[in-house]
Amino acid sequence: MTVEAANAPAGAGDGATVAVHLADGTALATAVPPTGGPYAYTTVRADLPTPPAGVRDLHLTLRGGGLRLARLGFSG
Repeated sequence: MTVEAANAPAGAGDGATVAVHLADGTALATAVPPTGGPYAYTTVRADLPTPPAGVRDLHLTLRGGGLRLARLGFSG
């Protein structure tokens, strides 16, 4: 999974995560480090522990006050 996001935290120590959940409860989250501004995007990657087969519904959760998501990508 590839995430391109910007994290301009509202306060010191504010963490930001992008989480993807499958309907069966399988979850993957990746932290987005502070990037210095709301439009200063960075790319972070996370490996799926066991990539699911077939067509699945995904639930996306963004956590962090200053988090902006530009792109979410999958390859494999």
